[in-house]
Amino acid sequence: MAATTRHEAELKKKCKAIIEDKNSTLLEIFRAQCLMRGACGIKELGRTFRIIDDNKSGTLDQKEFEKCVRDFGLTQFTKEHTDQLFQEFDKDKSGTIDYEEFLVKMRPPLNNRRMDLIMRAFSKLDYDKSGLVTKEDLEGVYDVSKHPKYMSGEWGADRIFEEFLKTFESEESTDGTVTRDEFVAYYAGVSASIDSDAYFDVMMNNAWRLGEKSAPRKQWKEQKEDSLMVKMPDGKVRNTSIVPKGGNEGEIWRSKLWSQSAEEAPSDQKAPPYAWGKGACRAGGIPSVNEVYPDP
Repeated sequence: MAATTRHEAELKKKCKAIIEDKNSTLLEIFRAQCLMRGACGIKELGRTFRIIDDNKSGTLDQKEFEKCVRDFGLTQFTKEHTDQLFQEFDKDKSGTIDYEEFLVKMRPPLNNRRMDLIMRAFSKLDYDKSGLVTKEDLEGVYDVSKHPKYMSGEWGADRIFEEFLKTFESEESTDGTVTRDEFVAYYAGVSASIDSDAYFDVMMNNAWRLGEKSAPRKQWKEQKEDSLMVKMPDGKVRNTSIVPKGGNEGEIWRSKLWSQSAEEAPSDQKAPPYAWGKGACRAGGIPSVNEVYPDP
């Protein structure tokens, strides 16, 4: 769902060409320098903007803008450059730059077709329609049961949601939420690496299944999903947070988990075949029959 390595490489190639082109405007070069950091570059500059805006006014004055550019690491831009850029952003000559207008001006141009696809994807993700995508939103639209690390028991649902949100953020700036403007800024960066509208359409539809309705919200906690840890005979710890009880994938994994544990277990510690379908085992080693919770 996030930009692939190929897209990132193509984006950087195009940005380098813009930077080296003597006919490029200062704004185009500034944008390209941000996108040299990847599709999330403009969104991360926006986050630096919000950090500098310590009074939460949603605006920056000229000195604050200079600090924003400097703190973001774009030191190749002189004070003369930042003064020119500030005038470019401050269209109403108010002496300040508005955050929303700043992001719109910074992101690469998007035609109506691409913008519609991006907004449909965000709307599908933003389950509670708050304008923010959070871990809680993902519980309603992201089926983790097919994720390889979930099926293997290496990661639980919460970890997968957290890692997913990180794909829209840089390593230096993660807060576990993605705003509508940040989402658009990210995909504007991805879009800049793709020339064909048809290809962008296919990519977005394949990634977000825009023609399908979201699945009903999964109430993981209310269904009391198994989430306890089990120490395997090889010393590795696996978790059993697979799917709410009754799911086929969960039953398959529980059977596999038990069979691996039972290989070295004394015969009097082997649970009956139906045990894993009835509950979870406690942490700290191979479970005995009386450690398997019975049905209520």
